Amino acid sequence: MDHFSFGGADLTRGQIFQVIIRLSVASMVTYYSVKWMMNQLDPTSKNKKKAKGLAEEQLKRLSENDGIENKCP
Repeated sequence: MDHFSFGGADLTRGQIFQVIIRLSVASMVTYYSVKWMMNQLDPTSKNKKKAKGLAEEQLKRLSENDGIENKCP
């Protein structure tokens, strides 16, 4: 049962495994390439990153202030 017949071609388990691995790698490379390319083509990506950093900083300050107020009744 090491050989499989698919469309007239005999394939071994190793060959099938290679095809699956190659397809997986190609899919991952394509996904991350498109993701990177869309990020590079997005004209507002720098503004989004800046706004996200500012929002995180403000949330951090708010959580620090809440912690101080809660400690002193």
